[in-house]
Amino acid sequence: MYYDLIGGHDHRGLVIPIIQSTFPNLTRLDVNSLHASRDFVLLLARSLPNVTRLKLDISGTPWSLKYIYDTSPYIAETPGGPLASLHVNVKYGEKHGRETYKNWVIHTVLGPTVGLGGPHLKEVEVVFFTSAAPVVLWCWKQVEKEWVFNQY
Repeated sequence: MYYDLIGGHDHRGLVIPIIQSTFPNLTRLDVNSLHASRDFVLLLARSLPNVTRLKLDISGTPWSLKYIYDTSPYIAETPGGPLASLHVNVKYGEKHGRETYKNWVIHTVLGPTVGLGGPHLKEVEVVFFTSAAPVVLWCWKQVEKEWVFNQY
């Protein structure tokens, strides 16, 4: 499935009923996405009532901030689905772009209270690849309402 903003318009509302009717018992969502669409994909996963795991494959490094879309208008209207696990694979993740992903997880996905990942999120993994081999693995796990970070 490819999900993105087309021409600056939000097509999220159009795709959710199609996915729900086609795959009514969908519990896992695997998506290839651009860096700029990662928040919308996360909101999409939270909008599907049975999805507990999102695997997000992102190619390339983060673009400049002018290409990051504002998802704040959609957060309040997004149902708190059962999303418990987020796994992000960053292909060809250059060293200088990794800090952007770490900040995204800490400040957007996890948030200061309940972030974009939602109230049921228990783990987040981010793996950076160069060529075919993983080079860095970050893992956040919720332990007694606190987020614990490990790097491998």
